[in-house]
Amino acid sequence: MKLTLKFLVGSVAMTFVGLLLLRPISAVPAQEESVALHGFVVYSQAINAQNNKRGVKGRYDLFCESLPDHRVKRLIAYEHSQTFMGNVGPVAVDATGSFVAFLADKEPTQVLPARRRLWILRLRDNALLTFLKGITIQNYQWAPNGSRLAVVVKTSSGTKIFLVDPIKGRSVSTGIDSPLAWAWSPDARSIAYVEGGPHQLCLFSLVAARTLFHWGLAKLSDATVCFSSPGELLVLQGQTLYQATVGRPLKYMSTLGETIEAGQAAVSPAGDRLALETYIYETSDDPLSALPLGVDRKILVYGIRAKRFKALRMWTNSATFFPPTDSILGWSRDGRFLIITHLPDDPKALQLQLLAISNTGRSWPLFTSNASISSLDWHEGR
Repeated sequence: MKLTLKFLVGSVAMTFVGLLLLRPISAVPAQEESVALHGFVVYSQAINAQNNKRGVKGRYDLFCESLPDHRVKRLIAYEHSQTFMGNVGPVAVDATGSFVAFLADKEPTQVLPARRRLWILRLRDNALLTFLKGITIQNYQWAPNGSRLAVVVKTSSGTKIFLVDPIKGRSVSTGIDSPLAWAWSPDARSIAYVEGGPHQLCLFSLVAARTLFHWGLAKLSDATVCFSSPGELLVLQGQTLYQATVGRPLKYMSTLGETIEAGQAAVSPAGDRLALETYIYETSDDPLSALPLGVDRKILVYGIRAKRFKALRMWTNSATFFPPTDSILGWSRDGRFLIITHLPDDPKALQLQLLAISNTGRSWPLFTSNASISSLDWHEGR
């Protein structure tokens, strides 16, 4: 549900660099140790495959762990015949904390599956609901304020966005075709997307069921899109940041010195800060080596004002293996903390953490896995 920057050159760049705070995981001072976010984490955990009379079996259990008291509850146990292809995920929790969406094979075969089925787990009674059978699911994301799931699917007639409503038990096509990048509006009344082909940015109203406005821009296929308010979009294309407001032409905001290769963007609840994620892959000098040697991950935070775009801080960590495809980048409800997933520097640890980062750059773990986790998501709320 899933949607990856060097700073300004010249004297402006030097000013920004002076404002950057490079902070790895550090000890939390006493005044911040009492800070705790209430909610829960849902994650899928791999169980070692075993040989039996029916073949090689791999099991993936879905767990729920409450925060901050860390009480663990197993939701479902999922057995697969495919050791590598049968993992459960990406896991996504809805805004109300009532449903969990994930991909998995319900009836695995000895042939590698061409597609996985979308499942939604209702947490109050652990009921499993399935939608969009026989369609290849590309990614999905819950609405910011409710229990509707937008799903990007690949059909025989092209790529489309469907809306899944687990409460009403139905799925419908939105009419959005060929989305290359997309995002929910904060009020969940519209979806912004980059349309393939003409490569234009579109604002689609789910209420009126039509495109309200569109902006033309070259090479939008690699753009990152997010909302700063219901009627205002931020569009990052390579190193250039634009602002798109309904009824107005596209407005240039800033040029960044660092390009987003692949990652995410998240605007704070107040719309005053933008967090951007990028990965830098370290490659080998050997032309025959196709795999990267390691991964450097950067989280960059910028202040957004009416006529200013200001670098605030940078947070980095390195890993010697690939990052998860469904890494988390978001904000706490009050906007005081940036919430991210973190991979350890030690590849043997096989742990995944959920970190909270304060406005001062201090960070501490909200959740730490004790085994290999294929996917996780979190929900804030009591």
